[in-house]
Amino acid sequence: MLSSKKIIVECKPDEILAKSLGLAKKEIAHQSNKGEVCNLLKKTKISLAMVDEDPNSSQPKYLSNYTLIENKHDVINLHSKSENKTILVLKPRLEEWILKRCKKSAVKPEKHFLPSNNVQLKDVINYPLVNFTNLLEELIKKNDDGLVYLKEQIGIVKSKRNKK
Repeated sequence: MLSSKKIIVECKPDEILAKSLGLAKKEIAHQSNKGEVCNLLKKTKISLAMVDEDPNSSQPKYLSNYTLIENKHDVINLHSKSENKTILVLKPRLEEWILKRCKKSAVKPEKHFLPSNNVQLKDVINYPLVNFTNLLEELIKKNDDGLVYLKEQIGIVKSKRNKK
């Protein structure tokens, strides 16, 4: 049932990322591509989605309804005021985004049996997912800025800007 969903994601590794950030599986709607994410976001009450930028791919027209709010930690925060919906866009793709987070936080993907090359990572990120989950857990333990930012945007933790 879609009423319990909090976020729409476009692939299994994005779902693992959302779960690692603190969302329950039942709170995540998984679609197979960015177009399907946009279609589901458009026709449901779910107000948040997370997708890859995919700069060399055609983009869904629906994204033109959104305004840039912030571009921080290689996450583009887009918002539609009329629909009160947000899309978080990982730049340029999940694999590169994760590897950049690893570099900034001094985390070695190889420690989790994952390559440090984005093309190779894309080929193996789904098999087995436990390696990717373990990598994300290490990044979270290190309080990686990008993952903390995603948690803030998803509403899992309060933004440092809002704390007094």
